[in-house]
Amino acid sequence: MEEQVQLQAQRQPMRALPRPFDMPWGSGQVVEEASVVRPHWEPTIQLLQYDDGSHGLRFYYYHEPRFGRGPMILDGEALEEFGEA
Repeated sequence: MEEQVQLQAQRQPMRALPRPFDMPWGSGQVVEEASVVRPHWEPTIQLLQYDDGSHGLRFYYYHEPRFGRGPMILDGEALEEFGEA
C-alpha cells in the first residue's frame, strides 16, 4: 500500500508556486504547499502570504479535480509524510 501511495505521489504534477488566491478578507500568494497523495483524495496544507505581508495556513484537500474545504482527518502515516514533505 505504501509503495502505491509513493508511486502516485511521484506521478502527481506539481502545482505552480507562487500562485494567487483571493478571499473576501484578503488576497495574496500561495507560497508553499505540501500534500500527501492517497488512493481517493489528496490532503494539502498551504502557506498563504497576504498582500499586507501577514501569513496564514490553509488546510484542505483535492478530490480528483475538485478542491474541498470540509473537515480533514489525517492518520498517523499521513502526518509522518507531511513531516517529510
